[in-house]
Amino acid sequence: MKTNDLVVTSGTFGLMRKVLMENLGQEKAKRFLLRFGKDLGEEKANELLGGPYDLEGMVGEIPRIHIGLGHISNLSREGELFYKDNVLKFSNLHGIWHDSFEVDMQLESFGMSDECSCYILSGFASGMMTKLGREDIFVKEMTCRARGDAHCTYEVKTRSEWESIEGGPLAIFDEQKIVDELEMTYDQLLEKSEVLDKVSDFHSRITESVAKENDVSELAKISSEVLDVTTLITDAGGSIVTKKGDMPSTDTTLLGDKILDPTATVIRDFESGSIMAAPILLNGRTEGYCCFLYTNGKEVPRNDHMYLERLAVAASLCFLNEKVKFETTERMKINFLDRMLYSQFENNSELALHASYIQPKVMPPFQIISLKPIPVTDNEMLTDHYQILINIAKLLKLHDVHGLLTQKDDDILIFLYALKKETHTMDTLSQAMKSITQDFPHLTFKAGVSREFDALDQFSAKVKEAGQAANFPTEAAIVHHADLGILSTLLENIDPEVIAGVAQQELGTLLEPGEKNKELLYTLYVFLKNNQRLEKTMNDLSLSIGGVKYRIGKIEKMLEKDFKDAATTAHLLLMMETLILMGRLSFK
Repeated sequence: MKTNDLVVTSGTFGLMRKVLMENLGQEKAKRFLLRFGKDLGEEKANELLGGPYDLEGMVGEIPRIHIGLGHISNLSREGELFYKDNVLKFSNLHGIWHDSFEVDMQLESFGMSDECSCYILSGFASGMMTKLGREDIFVKEMTCRARGDAHCTYEVKTRSEWESIEGGPLAIFDEQKIVDELEMTYDQLLEKSEVLDKVSDFHSRITESVAKENDVSELAKISSEVLDVTTLITDAGGSIVTKKGDMPSTDTTLLGDKILDPTATVIRDFESGSIMAAPILLNGRTEGYCCFLYTNGKEVPRNDHMYLERLAVAASLCFLNEKVKFETTERMKINFLDRMLYSQFENNSELALHASYIQPKVMPPFQIISLKPIPVTDNEMLTDHYQILINIAKLLKLHDVHGLLTQKDDDILIFLYALKKETHTMDTLSQAMKSITQDFPHLTFKAGVSREFDALDQFSAKVKEAGQAANFPTEAAIVHHADLGILSTLLENIDPEVIAGVAQQELGTLLEPGEKNKELLYTLYVFLKNNQRLEKTMNDLSLSIGGVKYRIGKIEKMLEKDFKDAATTAHLLLMMETLILMGRLSFK
């Protein structure tokens, strides 16, 4: 043994092999071990060529070298191996490696393998054969005990023969290929480092913007500038809140249900390009979406999801800031409206002072809306009136309608001010009612609308008007007090208590508590509303015609009235509808 030889135990080789597998992965570790073994084999062949052995001796020495180094316990060989013209030659050369040291390493560290695992042994044999044969010769393991075969067998062929069999180049032993791989790995690490630096800078800029309490439009601006991509931020329904960059006007369904996903970042194609969208999550709810738009043939960069998802997190913080500001303002408005509703201001000066804190400024013309929640079923559920108030307030703000909201008994009271076009106001009210019905499917809503007024001292009277309109028994979702006709005049000019007294006198025992009385009173109301048409009343009440006649006859006797007298029936209907408008009578 030469003095510069290094003796390495099989245990050390096993440790090195395990570390390489765990840190580089099987494929890269395999390349390294094969190359390592090949270098060892070439070095050992150089020693043989410089030693005392003749050509025939070298052929016999090869198995002893394998065994002496502890690679195997024995080597079986079939085929021809000989020297010719001072070069090692072979023909149909194959055999068995007995007790390969690498099999034990594989089984001990990782268990059974799914491929042949004697990498160093294959490389070592290939290196020796290449050096002694003066051409590229590869020794390939064909079966292996590490994958469950009976023996570790090998075959020997030249590079050209192996490439002919496998139909392509054998890059696994090529030094240049390993260098290229290292360079590629370095380039990938460099690229990743540059991306992370850019992502870090992007994250810092949007975080700073959130810290300064900027809104989402500033976030979209930063994103568009840094990434040179059109950036959209939408609300939960897909309506665009802010946009920076060019957007194709032809794609009217760009943000439809097929594009947006409330749970994950997605990439979708559309007519003019592609869009990447990420949900903005707040308290477990999807409050909106951040989107990158790629048009004019621009492909989606593979790392843009890293920017988009950070943008969505920053946008959620902006939404939270806006939500806190908005709800704080709305609470102040609710408090102001409550004090107006219950006449808690000492005088008009104090009222004007507190009104000056409301933005935009409270100024005429005014209008009151009473929004009545109506349960869809008899199983009435608890309703979060505050959330209804907030949802309506958001829609009013979105459509530039100025209003204050509060809860009055079970109803929602909306005080509108600085009114613009009535059609715009009513369209906004309809949209708000539709929206909250979707959010609260166990409820429907009916709205009563007061007449417009210009002086705040009329506030209480107009609240009554809106409530009366909301109580009016009609299928219409929005009822204007001005449409009540003579009823509105009656309520405006006569003391409600007087009306209640007259109604008590006219309707007598029908107004007394009890399901039977309520049933008869409702029958009378439907009968009179239908102009005393029996068939229509029968259908509306789901009764037989005999049942309707029986009830009407019983009511005539109880009230001592003749329903053939038009003045009597008109008077009774007027009394009942007046009581309904006043909230003194309900058939719900």
